[in-house]
Amino acid sequence: MFARVVILIALCCVPAASLVVGQETAGPSWRFRFPESNGAETSSQSQTDRVDVASLPPKPAYKKPSRIQVPSLADSQIVIPSEASSPSDNRDLADRNFEDELQENEAAERIADARLAANGDQDPYAILPTAFRNQITNFGGTFSTWLPFRRTGRFWVNPDYLYWSAEGMRTPALVTSSPSGTPRDQAAFLGGPDTTVLFGQQDLNGGWQSGYRITAGFALDPNLRWQLEGDYLKIFDRNESFSAASDDQVAPTNILGRPFFDLINGRETAQLISYEDVVSGRISVNAESKLSSFGLYGRGATCPTPGPCDVIAINSPLSMQIGRFDVLFGYRYANLRDSLVFAEDLRSLDVANPGSFQIRESFQTKNEFNGIELGMAYHGRWNRFTTELVAKVAAGNNKQTVQIDGYSDIVEAGFLERFPGGVLAQRTNIGEYKRNELAVLPQLTFNLGARVTRYVTLRAGYSLFYLSNVVRAGDQIDTDLNPNLFPPEQMPLVDSVLRPEFEFRETDFWAHGANFGADIRF
Repeated sequence: MFARVVILIALCCVPAASLVVGQETAGPSWRFRFPESNGAETSSQSQTDRVDVASLPPKPAYKKPSRIQVPSLADSQIVIPSEASSPSDNRDLADRNFEDELQENEAAERIADARLAANGDQDPYAILPTAFRNQITNFGGTFSTWLPFRRTGRFWVNPDYLYWSAEGMRTPALVTSSPSGTPRDQAAFLGGPDTTVLFGQQDLNGGWQSGYRITAGFALDPNLRWQLEGDYLKIFDRNESFSAASDDQVAPTNILGRPFFDLINGRETAQLISYEDVVSGRISVNAESKLSSFGLYGRGATCPTPGPCDVIAINSPLSMQIGRFDVLFGYRYANLRDSLVFAEDLRSLDVANPGSFQIRESFQTKNEFNGIELGMAYHGRWNRFTTELVAKVAAGNNKQTVQIDGYSDIVEAGFLERFPGGVLAQRTNIGEYKRNELAVLPQLTFNLGARVTRYVTLRAGYSLFYLSNVVRAGDQIDTDLNPNLFPPEQMPLVDSVLRPEFEFRETDFWAHGANFGADIRF
């Protein structure tokens, strides 16, 4: 019995001892070990399972390609041609990639058109997908990418019709009348009991006038961040005329005169154009005003990120967010002209002093402004509606020119003589006078628009134009006169009063009103 127990214990201990020996011969745990096929393995098999990492065969080395060809910057695929390919195969592959890229761009255009047609919304300052094509590496692709005739919104024209109220030129009383029977020493002078001002003493060429303004621009980069823009403004020539005559069959005036202040006698009086049994004649006065301006300037977009002028934002759903803010810098020119022209035709009714007179006088002014212009422009959009606010101010030199001329043709006993001067224009103030003055020219425009097509927006708004330190023709008239200077001058002169005299008289000019136009983009 005891022998059987010993044999049974021995049989149970032998497998355990062999298992312990196997674990000791397996090596450290950092050695790689293949899975065992069964629970019992021999000593030789344990030795072959020990595999050192350093003894493994090396991995095959990476073979560097001979050349990498990237057809375009927008293409993310890398083409690795085989070493056996020929140059002609490479060219064919590049042509195929170029055609694929064009097809992808055309597909992007169709998708963009479909989206715009579906939601009916587009920011006029946002760039179409075609504007973000990367430049192709060949000349033809680059040339076609930068041409503005692909309807990328990089070129625009804004025609506007203007209906403005302009400031007229102030004038003194130029033509007066008195009722028949008025004594000669009280006829047609200012302050007389029944004197009526027929023309003058008012603002001439003022009130509402029509005009136009054309603005055109081009974006220098596909993102519309830098732009070159110019505008031309014109107010149609304004004319105001007057005529009166003693022999007018429709409205004859028996007493006509041109009032002035007599410095010799110190009182108001008038040069008579028509008076019973003294003189008969007619007078006409024509006043004209002209205004034009043009500017050339650059626009730089400064807007938050993301914003309509940010490349990343335009390619994202935020491309339709409201707001674009530009800074303007450039050149401004303006031209404001006025003229007053007088024409008198007189015939003496005095038998003792027969003769005829023709008097011609003109007062002309010209303002030529040249300056540097700074400004800001904001463009906002909400669905199909747009708002635009443009504020600009230019500072520079205004070249003022005043030209006064006049002469009198006197016919006596059949002989014609021409003398310098007339009534308001005499040898004491006749001439051309010029000087330069510092001036400012601010402009303000506010528009509300509604987009009717993808590239056309109709708009209406308000505009303001202002020019400081200008000379107007009516302000250059001096009505304080020495009657002894009337041609022919009386010799010797009674005294040394040389009037009228010339003196630069400045004022300001403004024009404002409504504008109606369109924003057309290509």
